[in-house]
Amino acid sequence: MKDIQNYPDQRGIEIQQVGVKDFHLPVLIATQSGSFQQVLGRITASANLPREFKGTHMSRFIEILAEWSQKPISGREIKLVLKEICSRLAASSAEIALAFRYFLPVTAPVSK
Repeated sequence: MKDIQNYPDQRGIEIQQVGVKDFHLPVLIATQSGSFQQVLGRITASANLPREFKGTHMSRFIEILAEWSQKPISGREIKLVLKEICSRLAASSAEIALAFRYFLPVTAPVSK
């Protein structure tokens, strides 16, 4: 089977965003106390598609996100994920949105 997206595109049209939307994946979030909390993340990740390509490898987004889901994530790591997306997909820009429920320990006023 031919790998069509790797053939040069003669039209010269850049697409601003290609990617995956609302992908669910367990993620380790770094807490302020230095520990980690595992949450179920809803992730949307995209990158631009340079004009010389006909398409992108959508599975690369999933591979990258799955690899990073095994590591604790903080703001610094998100920047590294974006750099990796750009590098592996030959893109000049990338975006990621990560939504999750974060549970905080709360002491009831009666317990004080």
